[in-house]
Amino acid sequence: MKAKKCIICDVEKEIFSFYKHKAMSDGHLNKCISCCKEQAIKRNDKLSKDVSWVIKERERSREKYHRLGYKEKQTLSNSKYLWKKLSIYKGLRCWYERKNGFLDKNIELHHWSYEDENLRDVILLTRSFHKKIHAKLKLDIDKKCFISIENNEILNTKEKHLNFIKENSPI
Repeated sequence: MKAKKCIICDVEKEIFSFYKHKAMSDGHLNKCISCCKEQAIKRNDKLSKDVSWVIKERERSREKYHRLGYKEKQTLSNSKYLWKKLSIYKGLRCWYERKNGFLDKNIELHHWSYEDENLRDVILLTRSFHKKIHAKLKLDIDKKCFISIENNEILNTKEKHLNFIKENSPI
């Protein structure tokens, strides 16, 4: 397989570790994907301290939201998930905070099941770990529960779901 050296980290990596770029002679950017992402995060952190940039970015995001019709797309997507119409689901975070106290913005509520009787039975996860868990799960709409992508195990009980989370936990 073809290899290329990153101009930022100075490490030789496989060609698929670089973004495609038509203007480059080999068709790939000179910075590897991880360096590009790292630079983008640093740039975003620096720019987010500038109030005028934040305001412009919000306006740009709102314009894009309306221009690309995200509201209609989300409504269409949500129509197949009947539980999203339930008031229990819509006000879940507020209900949880009233019952258990304030939640950090970095903490998210994870459903292990979407059966009506289990909608309020949630697992607290950090935002980043929640994303990582969902990358390894697929939702079975008919059964209203998750299935592990790795081994096709149906996680239809809270215990199975907690074991799955424990197995995939970075700690």
